[in-house]
Amino acid sequence: MNWWLTGIGVASGVGLWLLWRHLDQVEDGPIGFMEWVKNPSIRKRRERAERKGEATIEEFVRCEPEQIVALLKDDNWNYPAKLAIQRMGRAAAPALLDAVRDEVSRRPIGEPLKHAEDDSCDESGLLKALFDCLEGVSPPEAVPVVAPLARDPSYWIRAQAALLLGSIGTDEAVAPIEQLLKDPSSHVRTLCIIGIERAARGGRIGTHLRQLAYKKIAAGITEQYEGLEQIYPQCLFRLDRERAVRLLASDEVLSPEHRCLHYALEALREGGVVVEEAVLLRLWELLEPRIEDYPHYYSAEQVVQMLAKYDSPQTDAVIERATQCASPHVRLAAAKAQAVRTGLDDPVGTGLGMIEELGWDGVPTPVAHACAVMILHWEVDNGGFTQYFVNSSGDQWDFARAGLQAIGAKIDVKLLDAALSMFRNGSPSTNNDKRHKQLARVCQRDDHAFAMIESKFWKDADDRVVLVYRYILANAECFRVGRDEE
Repeated sequence: MNWWLTGIGVASGVGLWLLWRHLDQVEDGPIGFMEWVKNPSIRKRRERAERKGEATIEEFVRCEPEQIVALLKDDNWNYPAKLAIQRMGRAAAPALLDAVRDEVSRRPIGEPLKHAEDDSCDESGLLKALFDCLEGVSPPEAVPVVAPLARDPSYWIRAQAALLLGSIGTDEAVAPIEQLLKDPSSHVRTLCIIGIERAARGGRIGTHLRQLAYKKIAAGITEQYEGLEQIYPQCLFRLDRERAVRLLASDEVLSPEHRCLHYALEALREGGVVVEEAVLLRLWELLEPRIEDYPHYYSAEQVVQMLAKYDSPQTDAVIERATQCASPHVRLAAAKAQAVRTGLDDPVGTGLGMIEELGWDGVPTPVAHACAVMILHWEVDNGGFTQYFVNSSGDQWDFARAGLQAIGAKIDVKLLDAALSMFRNGSPSTNNDKRHKQLARVCQRDDHAFAMIESKFWKDADDRVVLVYRYILANAECFRVGRDEE
């Protein structure tokens, strides 16, 4: 046992943490999702380990930070050590910085790490763990320690330094950040901007860095640098909202030819910026002929949702045409726009909130139907019917089936029935633990029991989410109950 354990009083935790670490291991290698599905006992073992593990983390938090930071070097202990360090907050920063200095000093100047792009390499893995922990608190005193790494030969090390320095956001970090924003690696530049956005969101960015970052990122939008389109607009909003609105709503950016168009529109919409109706209608006219092509259908999706604020014959006609559009993205945007125009900004979110408060049996039937179908859609889209049935979401499969019938999704009803038929009597339990055991027997017979059904479900022949929103519109009063009570 390592020396530091003797004074902590958690010697019994060694077996626990090795169990936690190796819960994802079986005799033949790492345990996968299907192995977990086919062995329900793993869930209980993990839950027991996590309950005991919580107590052990609390013990770690009461230790000296230096002791716990040392554990980041040990594969058996680095995960719980990270959790404990996160809870320590800034108190752990000095020990983390000492560890960074030690790691940097052990490597000759100018010598890149071996396989530095590989997270599994010991040196890069440890530095990443240290930087991850530091990024959580972003201590300004880290700047002089981390700044030299902006010139490191390894792009991987520069990327980690970029994220941390950007997240710290003080003016002392301007020089290395300026260099990192010009780095030849798009990965380094991306992480630097992500870090700067976090600093701006946290209200800790310095005046000079704010000006530098805005200038560089605005230039990226104007010059249409490839690869960073998604994060540029949101970051500009954080840095200087007034200037960002002028840039993102300019004729130059609001053009189908601009690489950032749909991200700019998304940032404007989510930022609550009202773009003139005439501008949006002009954009629609330009996008409609190309609406089946990427990324134009994403831009048209944003335009339609932004038009929901306006009430005019021209906008009515656009939203109506959008409901019949060949692009599913645009059809869904039209359905959402129609909901917004009736006062339902987020009916699904409202419905889920009602269910959380009142339970599935306590909400109006249309709310239960719509929300159960959306949960089915999200789960199966993410991980198939196996994921749906193994998770607690599957407790409401009967609501989901009734919901599919109610919205008129005839093909989806048949597909769900086919999935249900894999269970005995075509009726899995609505108790999660019991259903997991039933699902285990299905998957033990065939790992791919639901594969054919899923491939048809993913084709979405019914356009199910659009049908959900149309059903919501037809039962709008049921989704206003929760909002009015708030």
